[in-house]
Amino acid sequence: MYIDRLAALYETKKIPFVIHNGVFWRNYQGMVEPLGPVLQNYHIEKKEARKLQEKLGGWLIRWTEYNAPPLTASDNDWYAVLCFDALELENLPSKKRKKLKKAKENCTCQIVPTELIARQGYEIYRKAHIRYSNNKNNIVSETAFKEDILQEIPFQDIIQYCGVFVKGNLVGYSKVYLYDDAEAGCAVSKYDPDYLSYQISDAMVLYRQEEYLKSKKVKYISVGYKTLDHQTTVQDYYCRKFNFKKIKLPLHILYAQKINWAMPFVRMFPKIASNISPKILPLIKLDKLAT
Repeated sequence: MYIDRLAALYETKKIPFVIHNGVFWRNYQGMVEPLGPVLQNYHIEKKEARKLQEKLGGWLIRWTEYNAPPLTASDNDWYAVLCFDALELENLPSKKRKKLKKAKENCTCQIVPTELIARQGYEIYRKAHIRYSNNKNNIVSETAFKEDILQEIPFQDIIQYCGVFVKGNLVGYSKVYLYDDAEAGCAVSKYDPDYLSYQISDAMVLYRQEEYLKSKKVKYISVGYKTLDHQTTVQDYYCRKFNFKKIKLPLHILYAQKINWAMPFVRMFPKIASNISPKILPLIKLDKLAT
């Protein structure tokens, strides 16, 4: 089961986690959250949530409570971006079909050994980070990049890397978490900006749909939750071109005590609060989306 393998992975990387009532909890960028399929009800009592937040630290603990069937989200909702059905090129208008077929002709995509990304992925990561990141100085060193990925080699049953190649050269990769047959979660995608004219991202998205939805029969692909501070419009790109949908997920938040005391001021004076720290603006946006 994926939870046992996640636990072994986090122990290997020496990252704190807690398994509570069959749910894997972690601190991700200052927020305690469950790690697993997004279409799952992660309900937790507030008393238990407080204990998890205090144990794992961070600004807050957040969770979602999904109840079937999936409902399309509005811009005012918290949501995940998911694909249930692979795009069928034959059903597309000729112009769009021709363009996507060209992307597949330009590139070769496949699941690659983890060590290949450790050896050849850093320059792709560095160039993509410089082009798209909000904080261009917050870049991982090549040594740290390699060491982190090399630790994932024994866990290629739950973490797979998909590579995209142009003329035999690795020019992009996606990191995919497999939660049994419930979800293929695309955690990271990095592309060499010098090769974007080859439509390498289009080729990668099509490949992931074929590999996970068609071949592996995974129920859906996730490309993450609603972005709050990202420069790109990548989620709209997925929805517009590749049959992804924004699925509504009721969001619950419990703040750390010191943050909870400050939230009335933050809500009353959001502009002043956002000038205190760049981290506060995403927090304000997230707070408005909570139920």
